Amino acid sequence: MRVAHIPLLSPWIVCLTLFLVACGADKGADRAGGAADGGGAAADGGATDGADGSDGSAGADGAGGSDGATDGGADGADGSTDGGEGADGATDGGADGGDDGAALLDDDGALSALEIATAGLWYTSESDYPLDVIIFADPGVELSAETATTALAPAYSYREGTMPLAERAADEVTLGAVLDRYTVEQDWWDDTMRADAERWRALRDIFELQLGAPRAFRLGERASSGDIFRDVDIFVIGRTSSGAWAGFRTVSIET
Repeated sequence: MRVAHIPLLSPWIVCLTLFLVACGADKGADRAGGAADGGGAAADGGATDGADGSDGSAGADGAGGSDGATDGGADGADGSTDGGEGADGATDGGADGGDDGAALLDDDGALSALEIATAGLWYTSESDYPLDVIIFADPGVELSAETATTALAPAYSYREGTMPLAERAADEVTLGAVLDRYTVEQDWWDDTMRADAERWRALRDIFELQLGAPRAFRLGERASSGDIFRDVDIFVIGRTSSGAWAGFRTVSIET
């Protein structure tokens, strides 16, 4: 039998050898631990970065995109609303244009309509006067309070003992200043007044709907207060399709 011969080592060599072996094992363990730690850190870092990447991706931006879409939608909706207002404006313009563009009565039609509407109506004051239908050609001057005594001369009827037309002062007033007293119902009206009001409203409609540019004038003596008074000539007129002026004349006594 062969026996292996193992040389005997001195005790200090054995100790040194064991120490070195132990150190190597510790270093290996440290390396293994470091590798594990590094791997964990890398994993943690990767996971964190991944999470960051997830956060930085379309999550927040996508939400912003959603907000942007919402804002855009809201803006679009607002724009639609504004467009609706434009439509309202077009509607209003169309309505106004319809009134302004309505066909005016011709001379004969205006005379006929006014004669029917004024029949039996009286302008009430300290003395009552009927409504006289008038029509006259355009005077060729701008109709105003300053030119009224000249422009209305063709339709004027002198009454004996009254102030001549050339000496009269004139005021332009609204259609309502002449007709509201008969067309705007009051609590104290009786049945007769209410019935007459329908006829006065029909007369008013001729000026507001069937004649152009309705005008109203008061001619008389100028009081110190600035008002026109005494025997006052009242003219209410509007244009026919030919450009002539048609309407009525009456008198109001205001002393």
